[in-house]
Amino acid sequence: MVDGDLGERVGILEDLIGAPAHEAETLAEQVELHSARIVKIHKLISDNQKDMVDR
Repeated sequence: MVDGDLGERVGILEDLIGAPAHEAETLAEQVELHSARIVKIHKLISDNQKDMVDR
């Protein structure tokens, strides 16, 4: 894990803990934004797993 990634990871987790997507005006926009955030988390988890295998 690169130390610089930690801030991004914390921010994504804060988003998923229940913080509303303030930039969304409709429920459909909320779903779209949260889906995009889940994709980011999936990528971070996948990257972390690859890092662990490489070690």
